[in-house]
Amino acid sequence: MPLHKHVPLIKFLGPRSLLPAHKPAAAAAAAPAAAPVVRTAPGRFEYSSRSEMPKRFWAKEFRPVEIDAIDSGGADVILTGA
Repeated sequence: MPLHKHVPLIKFLGPRSLLPAHKPAAAAAAAPAAAPVVRTAPGRFEYSSRSEMPKRFWAKEFRPVEIDAIDSGGADVILTGA
């Protein structure tokens, strides 16, 4: 006999008939799409690509030892910081 009652992690919304109606995909595609408005707080910056950002935010190149560790599942290689 279980000690605790099983409680699912998913919270169900109830019957589908109670959910709000939504537009069909064809009607949504026909409606003109407004350009998204992006608002930034004072002192914040907006970038359209990573190359415009400071270099510290750019993607770093993987070292060959890191690529080998990923390919092998990491079981046989121990990486040290550097």
